[in-house]
Amino acid sequence: MARATYPLLNAFYANQESLLTDEIRTLDMNMHFLCQENTLNDSTIFQNLIQEVTQENTALPIGRLFENYEKDLNRIYLVF
Repeated sequence: MARATYPLLNAFYANQESLLTDEIRTLDMNMHFLCQENTLNDSTIFQNLIQEVTQENTALPIGRLFENYEKDLNRIYLVF
């Protein structure tokens, strides 16, 4: 209710949500690059990208259910 009453508070929440969405989008794009042929053919690039994606996934904040599921699914995907 307070969020709807105060435009500044609403803008703050919207900004925080979009920042997290951008982080998840970047992480998803990097995970997509893991499946690309040129990445799979170069073990150095692949290992570096795995480390980067793992760190990005670990850095995702925990809070809402969606982010928790995203983080868990990414962790499972990265292990295999």
